[in-house]
Amino acid sequence: MKSSINVDDGFSDDYNYHDDDDAIAASFIDNAREFMQKTEEHTLQGVNPGGIYQAIWCRDAAYILKSWFHSGNIDGVLQQLYFIWSHQISLNNREKIIYGRGSPERDYHPVIAGPKKQVTFEGSLPTTIYNAGYCEVYGLNPDIDSTVLMINTTSWILTKLLENNPYSETDSKRQSNRIISTSNLMANHSRVIDFVLPRMLKAVDHILTRDIDNDDLLEQNHNEDWMDTGLRVGKIVYSQACWILALKNLSILLSAINSDNEAIKIKKIFTRTINAVEEKLWSESDGCYIDIQESHHTGGRQRIITQDVLLYLIAISENTISDRLSVQRNGIQNSKIKDNNNNNNYNYNQNTIEKIKEEQKKRVRLNL
Repeated sequence: MKSSINVDDGFSDDYNYHDDDDAIAASFIDNAREFMQKTEEHTLQGVNPGGIYQAIWCRDAAYILKSWFHSGNIDGVLQQLYFIWSHQISLNNREKIIYGRGSPERDYHPVIAGPKKQVTFEGSLPTTIYNAGYCEVYGLNPDIDSTVLMINTTSWILTKLLENNPYSETDSKRQSNRIISTSNLMANHSRVIDFVLPRMLKAVDHILTRDIDNDDLLEQNHNEDWMDTGLRVGKIVYSQACWILALKNLSILLSAINSDNEAIKIKKIFTRTINAVEEKLWSESDGCYIDIQESHHTGGRQRIITQDVLLYLIAISENTISDRLSVQRNGIQNSKIKDNNNNNNYNYNQNTIEKIKEEQKKRVRLNL
């Protein structure tokens, strides 16, 4: 059942289109709205991907739940967030964990994770949550994106609901424009925050252990992201981008609930991660960001560009109501949240935007 709340669909009606680029953007927005309307019924059927895939993949659910939110299915979103985070891997959660089915180190043979192995998984989310009462980690280690994309989506949704809180005394304008029908929704919202926030912080602690060489970049093994047949290993731009998105929206949520010390801690990690990507994964000669993949077959390193590096450009440049961090090509320009009387100032460095456009054009020319 949908809650009575006016939800921003993510597409602004206030934008003034004045040249060919803006006309293309306007066409894209119209098509996106039409797509959302035509697929809404299918999307709301379940958090599972559909078809023969009846389990919950945390990676997929992170995107599905955003669609639920845009469609106004707020109660369903909160219930599923609570459910998914209740399956966070922990020794206190006695759920059976299977791992290794996608790992060449395990000869693609799934095994049950014992207590010692589960300690190394502690804080992560599984790849898949099955109705049969067990979860699976597909690779040798938990996928980075399954955990951090869910941190990102959870933080973004909970922050949006805080901004729409009708009981807020500081935002009368939003109170008049956005109405939530019952106090039960906000009670559920508070309950979900209390439940998931400590778990998200625990997940951050787990992800930090994935920086094996302490260079502020996450390292991964085979099949530990969405590309479950790519067998890529090493420092992957896409995984850093997912991590950056999670850190950004988690820091915004923490600031919104006045957990300032934790917010500062998360923003520092955010800053270090972007600086590390710029320093180590940007190729000036190629004019693009490139994965550093460890080759277990040749004994050397390979630098490979993949299409999903584009998520990094989104991570540092998406310009939504929740953006409060300014970035520039060589790192952070200003990571301080500006919020005076709820009038937020979100200004991106113009050089960043121009260079992003240049990099996007290069990728088009490369047919990526």
